[in-house]
Amino acid sequence: MHRLLIPLLMLLLGCPPALNNPGGGGGDDDDATGDDDDATGDDDDVTMDDDDVTMDDDDTIDPPLLPIGMECTDNNECASGVCWDFANYDPWCGGAVCSDRCETTEACIDLAFFAGAGSPDGARCGEDGLCDFVGASLGAFWCADGAN
Repeated sequence: MHRLLIPLLMLLLGCPPALNNPGGGGGDDDDATGDDDDATGDDDDVTMDDDDVTMDDDDTIDPPLLPIGMECTDNNECASGVCWDFANYDPWCGGAVCSDRCETTEACIDLAFFAGAGSPDGARCGEDGLCDFVGASLGAFWCADGAN
């Protein structure tokens, strides 16, 4: 059994460099085409089994997260993790913008100012602890006819 263990380990782990390329003259060098880790047929970089290919890649590039004041549809789109939707507060109105959590209205005014709001002083910290930018002219908000 011990006689089979060494060849089995060599098969699974490969030969040490000294045994793999004795004297640099042929053998099964790591640069040879047929048995090389760089060979097309058994390479980790081949199209079908590579972690870097498009169809099976785990490293897909995510789009950049949106800054405060940009229109959004979901919390996951915003760098702050907050997509504030006016329809959640008034069923007759809509429009959503990347916002942020807050404790004070002053914090929301600062966020609105740095986001380039037309009227940053109109921002406020809502009762739910999220910045409301409707009065700050930041984002695109609308209300249906007949809304209060």
